[in-house]
Formats: sequence, structure tokens, C-alpha cells
Amino acid sequence: MFVSIHIPKTAGTALGRIFDEASLRRVMYDYGTERDLAAARHCPAEIREHRDFIQNHFKYLHGHFHFLKYDRVFEDAPTIATVRNPVDRVISQYRHIVRGGDRNVERHRLIMDGDMDIVQFASFPFIGNAQWYYLEGREVEDYDFIFVQERLELSLWEFTQRCDAPEITRYLSAGGGIPVVNEKPAFRFRRGKDSRIAPDVQAQIALRCDRDIEVYERAKQAF
Repeated sequence: MFVSIHIPKTAGTALGRIFDEASLRRVMYDYGTERDLAAARHCPAEIREHRDFIQNHFKYLHGHFHFLKYDRVFEDAPTIATVRNPVDRVISQYRHIVRGGDRNVERHRLIMDGDMDIVQFASFPFIGNAQWYYLEGREVEDYDFIFVQERLELSLWEFTQRCDAPEITRYLSAGGGIPVVNEKPAFRFRRGKDSRIAPDVQAQIALRCDRDIEVYERAKQAF
């Protein structure tokens, strides 16, 4: 079984669909806990109690959880993740909330009402440095496989070769291709502002992604 960490806005939804279809639905999903640090990092007792069944029955454990949640539970399982340019990741997550966040979450409500800008959003450590938080506990180079979102098809090809997953090849260009998920129409930010992020704003975001930038560069080197 692969333990697959889906860091938000890094093509994890597309990978989840690929894993689901390629394994004939043998995916255990763990979503809905990323806003609760304790839940994202601590494995519940019922998972520990059924560890052997889960590891034998499922081919992938995939979702919004941190490495620390399962590192001592499925310690023999290969652990994989996807990384993305940190500034682009923050922008994508911010836009996702603008389009349809959860108004029950204060941070989302402030963004949707225009009361929190993207630099303020990036200032939350678990946003600007989300990838570092998700992968904390193991050096990037020690992960069994790291997909690079900007090189997703090449990453998939390498994954099929390195991790003995020939069923994934059908999702390369010669097969059906990578499925399109979370596709949204082009939009503009409120009040007619262009949706493009100015270079100076991107620079401000980058200052708040220092750990993630290091993670991303090291992951690319390892890839």
C-alpha cells in the first residue's frame, strides 16, 4: 500500500482519481481533517486496530493528512506526495476559496467578503508553508516518490517505472491522458479587478513561503 499525501492545490485530486480507477477502487480516503492540526497529524485508534486489514486491502491511502499521522502506523508502506511552486500553490488555494469557500470557516468568510487579501492569507504559516507542514518528519529526499505538479505527466511516467505501477501508463498522453478535475471557468476577482497577481504581490507571497520554497527546490533536485 502507498501512503499518498495530498497537499492542497498540488494536483492531488487528479492523482486520487488516477489511483482510484487504476487500482479498481482500492483507495482509502482520508479527507476533511486538514483544518484540524491534531486530526491531520494523529492517527485514530480504530485505524491502528485495523492496520493489517487496511494495508492488505487497499493499494493507496490518499488524502489531506500530514506525514506524521501515519509514519509509525504504516512505517513499511512507501510514502509519496506531490509538490508545486509555492507561490502558485498559494494563489490557487486563495482563488479556490474566492470561488466557493466554506463560510463557516472565518478565514474563508473574510476572503470571500474581500476582507483578507492574498498576502495576508499567505502569512498563515500553514498556508505559505503548507508543503513543509504536510511533509514534516521526513527529509524530502527520503520520500519514496515525489511528484512535481508542473511535470505531472513525466512524474507519472517515472512513478510507473520506479514503483512498479504499469497500470498508471494508461493516463499518459499515449493513453487517455491525465483526467481534468476541479476545472473552473476563468474569473476575475471582485469589483472588476483582473485575476492576475502583480509581480510585487507575488514577491510578497514568496517572502511568506520560505520553507516551502526550500522544500520545492529540494524536491525538484531529488526528482
